[in-house]
Amino acid sequence: MKTITFKNKSHFLLLVLSLLLACLFENSVFAAGFTSGNLVVVRVGSGSAALSSVATPVYLDEYTPLGSFVQSIEMPKAVSGSNKRFMLSGSATSEGALSLSANGKYLVFGGYDADSATTGVASTASATVNRVVARVDASGDINATTALTDFSTANNIRSVTSVDGSAFWLSGGATGIAYATLGATTSTQLNSTLTNVRVLEIFGGQLYFTTGSGSAYRLGTVGSGLPTASGQTLTNLTGIPTSGSPYAYVMFDEVDSVSGQDVLYLADDAKGILKYSLVSGSWTQTGSITATGVRGLTGVKNNGKVTLYASTATSVFSVVDSTGYNGTLSGSLTTRVTVATNEAFRGIAFAPTADTTSIPTGDALTSKDNRVQISFNGNVVTIDNLTESGTAEVLDLSGRVCQSFPIQSRIKNTLNLNEKQGVYIIKVVTDITVVAKKIVVR
Repeated sequence: MKTITFKNKSHFLLLVLSLLLACLFENSVFAAGFTSGNLVVVRVGSGSAALSSVATPVYLDEYTPLGSFVQSIEMPKAVSGSNKRFMLSGSATSEGALSLSANGKYLVFGGYDADSATTGVASTASATVNRVVARVDASGDINATTALTDFSTANNIRSVTSVDGSAFWLSGGATGIAYATLGATTSTQLNSTLTNVRVLEIFGGQLYFTTGSGSAYRLGTVGSGLPTASGQTLTNLTGIPTSGSPYAYVMFDEVDSVSGQDVLYLADDAKGILKYSLVSGSWTQTGSITATGVRGLTGVKNNGKVTLYASTATSVFSVVDSTGYNGTLSGSLTTRVTVATNEAFRGIAFAPTADTTSIPTGDALTSKDNRVQISFNGNVVTIDNLTESGTAEVLDLSGRVCQSFPIQSRIKNTLNLNEKQGVYIIKVVTDITVVAKKIVVR
């Protein structure tokens, strides 16, 4: 037996501490933390070899909204405890859709538990090459313990979405839409009439899907709300054409006169970004931006303007739409990032945010810095006495981030809210300050 000699007591204690931490966190893979408000893009390939249908390493690349590189987090290439490997096909452009959970705490997406360079990974049997859900939190910690033996066998896994990271809805090329809980090995197929599905998302407590298959659907709802049982009915959104090639999408609630989500932006890899507004109960196209190969899409609403971020296999773009509900989207995309040779982008989403502040139960201010002042009048929030710059977020009571604003130190920050009636939380975060206040929009 080999004997280990320690130079001093501190070396021994460090080893013991390392072993304890490894045991405590055996189901998580650690990386650097994300910055709230930044963008995260799925990238396949390391640049060393041309992309093909083999299992290919995957990375989460973080950028500022203006396109400055921040960091890259590599997804697991080896099994570690209960965590599985996570690969994507290098050439399957329908894979790698990225979703931010409804509570804003996790990024989720799907891949394969396969060795790098596994031939034709998307055509493998899921019983032998499990379809894996990756959940990544604001600290960059990866949970890849959900490995399904029965989902999308011999076909692609394409997207995953979640409310709070404890359960997932999945889409793929064979099983269509399914539901599984964190750490599960099997899933529940929700509908058997459409088995070829692209991107799932949750808006306003409703599960949505896109598909390019058949002539009955392109963008629709799955049952009512967030279903978990089989036998669900799929319904194409009224007014949305049942032709085209849609992928990711983002929805907003812009006006009080229309119930629920009333503005929709849709990425179509043949047409570009299409805008729809819900007019008299029907989704009516209100402009578009021409672009080829757009499949990833996310956006944020600030001061009545929507900033969209889109991804193709080669680039990340942005565009601002200030026309609001029923206004006409036009213009062109601004290139923010271009991918390197032998690499490709897939989905895009905003970075997850750690929940460092509990929601106040009363109207009082809760703070680590009681000098910070938050006041609210009408639809205007004023934030004053900040000692350093940071971010202010407007959250609903489910924890969903409705609006986000950069705020500056040593000035009075005035924020114009664009929210319908209801109760919201104003959360201010800097490196040294966490402040939250409940407000009521009337």
